[in-house]
Amino acid sequence: MQQPGIIKAGETGKFSLFLAAIALGTPFVIVFLYTKGLSGGLNTAFSYDESEYHYPVILQFARELPFTDFTNYNSATTPLFHLLFAVLSRIVGTDIQHLRMINFFITVFSTILLFKLLIKQFNLPYFSALLSTSLFALSPYFFREAFVVMTDNLPVLWLLLFFQYYLRFKEDGVFRNYLYSIFFIMLLCLTRQTYLYIVLPIAADIYMSKGLKQSRSVYMLLIVAAVIPTLLLFFIWKGLTPPQFQERHTESSLLNIKPALYGLGVLGFYSLFITGDKIYRTFLSIRKQKVLVAVLIGWALLFFFPLTKANHDFGYLWYIADELPSVHGTPVLFYILVAIGICVCSSIWRLETPPFYLLFIIGLFVSEIPNKYFFQRYYDSSILIFLLLLDARYDKSDRFQAARIGLLTCLFITYFIVCIIR
Repeated sequence: MQQPGIIKAGETGKFSLFLAAIALGTPFVIVFLYTKGLSGGLNTAFSYDESEYHYPVILQFARELPFTDFTNYNSATTPLFHLLFAVLSRIVGTDIQHLRMINFFITVFSTILLFKLLIKQFNLPYFSALLSTSLFALSPYFFREAFVVMTDNLPVLWLLLFFQYYLRFKEDGVFRNYLYSIFFIMLLCLTRQTYLYIVLPIAADIYMSKGLKQSRSVYMLLIVAAVIPTLLLFFIWKGLTPPQFQERHTESSLLNIKPALYGLGVLGFYSLFITGDKIYRTFLSIRKQKVLVAVLIGWALLFFFPLTKANHDFGYLWYIADELPSVHGTPVLFYILVAIGICVCSSIWRLETPPFYLLFIIGLFVSEIPNKYFFQRYYDSSILIFLLLLDARYDKSDRFQAARIGLLTCLFITYFIVCIIR
């Protein structure tokens, strides 16, 4: 018989979920009060896009409803975020404070959803799930976007809902769960087109799966159907973004591998804190000659395609790296982090059959190749979710793991405070 007050792995009763929601929501409430109910916003250094792009587009769409013109508008992202907020503005009004409130609740709900996913799907111990979710909730490019009108956090909600249903489908094979997951892929791509990368791991996973209850072609056709609305927008725009952003945001060369290298660096950095014992032990069993060749190739690419920060590039890794020596234009930090990222990918390749999680991260890197800008916030949420789910699958956490996650969470809090007070 279970003793009172003891919470087992995989359990989220109403009371335990309520306690988790309070714990996870407290940092958001503190900043909510600090911003006087979101009336003041935060440091405009990162929320410049709110007033320059997203808020004006929402107002434009609100005026045009119900026949909104998507052929050209003042944002580089696909239009679902702005359309949804424009529709909701008919209820709450177009005051910026009210629209921020919508994004605030989207962010808090996403946080609680991640907690439930770690508990229910991965059977993670309650306090381990709480610690992992706190890490994600307080990550710099997720937490602070809760308090302004920015497009970054709504896709996170769709992504987590996709994982909720797709991982259920992988477990029970129920076709309805697959349909739900495909629906959220459609919403994901219509909110931010770079998330088209999620199609790669799903298509490969379906192709390699056995015992499907429907014809494999049915599953594949549904994947295609999910991305058709986004592809139609590309056709209308004659590019990957609305026309006025194509020259500014889209890289003309397909040899632009710097975004992939930067992504490997971000992966390597977070792996130092999140990756569990299973990944490290798997790495020890791999033939080191192959890994060494892969690392040398990565270093050669960094040498010939230097990761040098431009004026428009943004992210705390850039600022850390700029304080260190460089080799042929690339800071030494990125040589180290890219090597770690390659080693982690090698371990996942050995662990995963089919390599769903590895293809997830490779797809992310490929999706950023057309992008001229190196913003760390384009990578952070996907990579953190990827590593947290991977860790929940293979490692149930120990004291050393908890200490590393706790340390990174403290660094996130410090970074946020420094950004606010400076």
